[in-house]
Amino acid sequence: MLLFFLTTLPLYIIQCHEKNANQKNNVIATIGEETITTKDLDRAIEAIPTPYRYEYTSEQAVQDQVQNMIDWKLMAQEALKLKLDNEPATKAQLETVKGKPASQREQVLASAYLKRKENELGEIPETGMKNYYDTHQEEFIIPERVNIERVIYKSEHTAKAAREAMKEGVGFQQFMEENPNFKRKVTALWLRNSGNDSVMENVAFNLSAGEVSEVFETRTGYCLLRVEEKAPSTMKPFNEVQAGIKARLEVQQQKALLGRLKQDLRKNVAISINQPVLKAYVLKEQAPETNPH
Repeated sequence: MLLFFLTTLPLYIIQCHEKNANQKNNVIATIGEETITTKDLDRAIEAIPTPYRYEYTSEQAVQDQVQNMIDWKLMAQEALKLKLDNEPATKAQLETVKGKPASQREQVLASAYLKRKENELGEIPETGMKNYYDTHQEEFIIPERVNIERVIYKSEHTAKAAREAMKEGVGFQQFMEENPNFKRKVTALWLRNSGNDSVMENVAFNLSAGEVSEVFETRTGYCLLRVEEKAPSTMKPFNEVQAGIKARLEVQQQKALLGRLKQDLRKNVAISINQPVLKAYVLKEQAPETNPH
């Protein structure tokens, strides 16, 4: 028995060393006492919708994914400390990821933790929204506009003849009904002064209300414009844009909060990335698949 033990002990020690070496070789990140392995990373990437999964063959994308997993893990730990996993909504979400990769459970817990922190921020005050409105007025300006009728002829000669036959004060639609030889589709639209120096804008904004343009060439044919109405540049009132401003400020606030939480949670935890393992992982993902047959 002793002889058997002495014979098998070296083999057991070698196997343990090999197992530890393999585990070390598979660890892509260490977070305190916890680790993220290449297998964990595989599972997290497999959970990403297929159309976006192809992006995870670059080193930067894999680096970002590992960093995200570190953040999920740290926020998930905080969620557990706050017992958020016992809250009905979180518990129901955790049920939906039961049996799935640990990273999905950590995402659910991290989201619960982030939502708790967002709720602590409270509502965006109206004074903050008003201040944004006052300091970003260029975002709420409606540029000068012109309401036009447009008709396009394939022949320059026909377009010029139609222009000669048009009477002052008569709209294009009425003209077409009275002159079937010149009948074409009439398009009515509002043009904004975009400042892009387009031919149509230059013509339209230099006409007075009721005035018909001279014939000018476009990519689709020979064009005539008639101005129906002109509207000066105006500013959208605060009450019309308040909801949009609130949503924008909430997004900014949430991004800033997430950045602070990531920094704070990493302060007292030793975090390291095993760069050789990460690079080897990327090379493996970039390698073309070989057909064993």
